[in-house]
Amino acid sequence: MQKVLQLLIEPYRQADQDEVVKALKAQGGLDKCFLVFYEEDDLGKDGVWDNWRLEGPAFVWHWRGAPHVHVWVNVADDPSVELNSKNLSGPLRQ
Repeated sequence: MQKVLQLLIEPYRQADQDEVVKALKAQGGLDKCFLVFYEEDDLGKDGVWDNWRLEGPAFVWHWRGAPHVHVWVNVADDPSVELNSKNLSGPLRQ
């Protein structure tokens, strides 16, 4: 997942990449995150997951590939920051 995270943040400025990594580490890193795939809107019904979400205490990266590509990202260094996006299947936080 570290390699995947690096690919996700690669298009952003180095300062922003560093901030994402620092904020994520402050909340326990990827070990505190959940990765969820959704069957809904499976393009081509091929079993390749087109919609997924990586979520931790103060980190969300939501990818929706249908009906068009949409990415929603929230990075904070404090989990009290309220999100303005709801998870498709409810909160992942424990």
